[in-house]
Amino acid sequence: MAHATRIALDMQRTLGLGEEYLLLYRANSNPADALDRDPRLAARIHGRLEAALESATTILREGRDLLDAMIRVLFDAQALDGWQVMLILGRR
Repeated sequence: MAHATRIALDMQRTLGLGEEYLLLYRANSNPADALDRDPRLAARIHGRLEAALESATTILREGRDLLDAMIRVLFDAQALDGWQVMLILGRR
């Protein structure tokens, strides 16, 4: 969660993907301080994380058959090479 929060905060404050001050770079040496000082910023970051979780859940649900296939191969072989993953993805 710490890494995801840091990425979302960077998106909001340093990469120009936020809702305000798009051209203003504001480094975050301590993300917790920035979030503790600004409840509106914390709410925007939380919303961004919730949206990312929803997207990831949808992707995993829609690709469940591929994920299950990779799990079966991985369980049997104990490792998956790139060509094996591509073979499974090619079966779509």
